[in-house]
Amino acid sequence: MDKKPKRFSQKRRGGKGRGKKILIISLVGFFVLAGFVGGFALFRCAVPEPSDIIEFFLEPRTLRRLARTHEHENVHTLLGDYLTTREQWGGAPMEGAPDPAKVDIVIHHTAMNDPIELIELAHLERGWAGTGYHFVIGQDGMIYEGRPLHLRGAHVDEANTGKIGIALIGHFAPEDPLTGHLATEPPQVQIDALLALVEVLQTVYGIETVSSHRLYNITACPGDTLQRIIEEHFQVEMIEPVVLP
Repeated sequence: MDKKPKRFSQKRRGGKGRGKKILIISLVGFFVLAGFVGGFALFRCAVPEPSDIIEFFLEPRTLRRLARTHEHENVHTLLGDYLTTREQWGGAPMEGAPDPAKVDIVIHHTAMNDPIELIELAHLERGWAGTGYHFVIGQDGMIYEGRPLHLRGAHVDEANTGKIGIALIGHFAPEDPLTGHLATEPPQVQIDALLALVEVLQTVYGIETVSSHRLYNITACPGDTLQRIIEEHFQVEMIEPVVLP
């Protein structure tokens, strides 16, 4: 009569010991998992989403950390939703002379208000592979991919190697009574997009030089008003306007 309760009591003590071990193991597993999830969440918080990167501007060290080996891919990542790729706007894949090393950024105006699709068509009619500019910026601030960055551009006569071409849609020449053209300035959102794009390109490629088309060719491009903005923001060489026939 005495032994049965004793054995029952021993089993109860043994079961309680196993229960404690299971509880301890479960708690350890929980804290390990919680630490992993918390660490991953902190990591996600430390890396900004691509669409947030162009919020004028990231710290240079953050841009340098994101810019590694595939430069043109990094540019796409950094611009995020602010960039409309060739595929997105309907441009065909392009081939051309490779030109991966970039040393200068050259700014233009398109001298017309046509969209990227018509700019592409106009350049194709010249016998080019497609848009000569690497980027085209609309007056709404949207940045369009033109010629892929790893290809040589077609925007500076006889001096395209190593140069990234950026064109702002619009005609920013002074008033011309003969043609009826009125002096216009790029809207602020278009200027902001230009500054952000140049910031990204300079960081990714290590470019220090920013120029206007006038530095390389005898031309009225990029127009007096845009030329003044370029000189103001990038401290480029002062160049007198050229009036073409």
